[in-house]
Amino acid sequence: MTKKLARNILYIFLLINIAWLLYFSFTDHNFINIEHIRDYLQWPHLVIALLLYVFFLTLRWLTLFPGTPLLFAGVLIFPKLYVIVAVEIAIFLYTLIIYKYSKLLDFQIPKKLMDFKPKKERWQLLYIMSLCFIPGISMNGLAYYLSIQKIDLKNILLWMWLGTIITTTMYIHGIALLVNISL
Repeated sequence: MTKKLARNILYIFLLINIAWLLYFSFTDHNFINIEHIRDYLQWPHLVIALLLYVFFLTLRWLTLFPGTPLLFAGVLIFPKLYVIVAVEIAIFLYTLIIYKYSKLLDFQIPKKLMDFKPKKERWQLLYIMSLCFIPGISMNGLAYYLSIQKIDLKNILLWMWLGTIITTTMYIHGIALLVNISL
């Protein structure tokens, strides 16, 4: 697929979504009713919806699209604990995928950034966890960076999980508070 074709497909996809959003925003359709969705998502449908949510979160994190709309949707539809668990599963999955294919992707990282690595092995774990707390750092970019640094997969998974569980929990509770205030 050429770059021009891929760009055109993306533009068409965006236009369709904007048209769909405008149509349902200005018409009197009750298409998106949160209470109706919550009622529908009982036991058998809830499992399928959560699996789809994890899939979309994982797919979203393999791109550079913002994840906040998916987190808002998750907080509106599912209980907060389910959203936190789904986000952490998705982080685990895309970290595994990125680690596996980081050498094939061959993304160029500036030499100065590549030289910044903890000198001692024991500081490596604290280094990974502290990077998860820096606002604005993309977790998929961090996973790729740590994979290139040749850090063990178990250390990346464990310490990214410990770092992201705290920030994800705070972020989701903040979104839930914002949503409850606005509703």
